[in-house]
Amino acid sequence: MLSAASQAEGLKMRCAEQSKNGELRRELVRASLEVYPIKNYGAVEIGTHNFYRTLPGKPEKLTTVAKFMHIWQQDGKQWRVSRIISYAHSATD
Repeated sequence: MLSAASQAEGLKMRCAEQSKNGELRRELVRASLEVYPIKNYGAVEIGTHNFYRTLPGKPEKLTTVAKFMHIWQQDGKQWRVSRIISYAHSATD
């Protein structure tokens, strides 16, 4: 499972990169989303994300399309992501 510290460090690094590499945005391709229950554990969420970049003074541009899988664990009433898998990244340039 991802720790809060590792997630915070990753976010900190991505934010620092945005100042020199432009603003990044990820958007779910809504029609791609699939969710399936996992008995006695939680659920799996599968789909596709589009990644956009905006450089200073330029319009936003689609740069990458990628697939993802999130494994969700249910503990009582609480749900948390136990694994994130991102794959099949393809540049649109």
